[in-house]
Amino acid sequence: MSAGEAVVLGAVLIGLVLAAAVLVVLRDVRRDLEGLRAELHSLAVGAATIDDLEAAVRAAIPRGPGDDASADPVPASRVPQVLRTGPVVKAMALGSGTAHVARKLAGRNGH
Repeated sequence: MSAGEAVVLGAVLIGLVLAAAVLVVLRDVRRDLEGLRAELHSLAVGAATIDDLEAAVRAAIPRGPGDDASADPVPASRVPQVLRTGPVVKAMALGSGTAHVARKLAGRNGH
């Protein structure tokens, strides 16, 4: 066997070992993804909706004899739906964080 053939054989063996390692890793990733899918499904089945949570809070708040039963004791229900959506909350958090950083930088520079 010549030196060139030995190099080619070595490269082929290294390639086979790497391919086998990739297949093992992909099998493990697939098994983990299937486990995550099962866990997400079980979470989705048992997840409470906002309405369920509000009803639980209403039931947990004791009412006195003079309390108005039609009054809504849950402050979150008074927040408009548009303000409870993801992009609006993220934009507000970004603005708040930016203002916080600006105040810190302004204080650091002495302005």
